[in-house]
Amino acid sequence: MSLDARDVFVILKWPPDAGPPRYSFATMPHAAEIQMPVERIQTCSSIEAASSLVERLNAEAIAAA
Repeated sequence: MSLDARDVFVILKWPPDAGPPRYSFATMPHAAEIQMPVERIQTCSSIEAASSLVERLNAEAIAAA
């Protein structure tokens, strides 16, 4: 089974002035459509992994604030 761009999720870090949440995820095609400057942190091959990572990163960002 090969992965297609719609099956890969990109973890995104939004600029501070975008407001919370600081991190989110999107499919590769949707990430390419985002108009704001975002930092692509890493990719995940499952929605569960992407969701878990985003949840942890946002919790860490809140704790650090």
